[in-house]
Amino acid sequence: MLFEVDTDLAGLVLVLKATVELNCYDCRRDPELLAELRRRLFLPPGAGFKYRPDPPYLPDRWSTLSVLFRRVPAWEPIRDDCEGQSTIYATARLLLERLPVWATIRQPEPTPSHPRPMAHAYLEIPSADDVEKTTVFDPSVLNGMGAPPEDFYRTGKFGRILLEP
Repeated sequence: MLFEVDTDLAGLVLVLKATVELNCYDCRRDPELLAELRRRLFLPPGAGFKYRPDPPYLPDRWSTLSVLFRRVPAWEPIRDDCEGQSTIYATARLLLERLPVWATIRQPEPTPSHPRPMAHAYLEIPSADDVEKTTVFDPSVLNGMGAPPEDFYRTGKFGRILLEP
């Protein structure tokens, strides 16, 4: 199946949400899929999942866990970009921890040197007492992307949606 979209920032957030919902649906109906997610999460960073950006000359590829786990042998890390990393970890938070999470996409402002800057997906973890008070969790950084500049998560345009178990 090929699913193509051309949408704005709010639309991309809905695609993130839909991917997480598909992951949750598949994990609920297939206990082996959920077990493989859990197994990979408890491996050292970069061993279960590894950050890999999409090649700039190819369309952005978003995949569900069922597709990724079929495509990649159990002994190799799943290599995926920021959207893939974010949907994987959001799925884990919802299913394994049964806690809410914000799925967020940041779109930087265009500059002369970057007229079409790349968007970046990451998660925000709500505090226990206030769902709007959050801590950034970027699975791509955990799995090898490298830390962005300090103001990275506070600048640009943002789209976000609260995902709840």
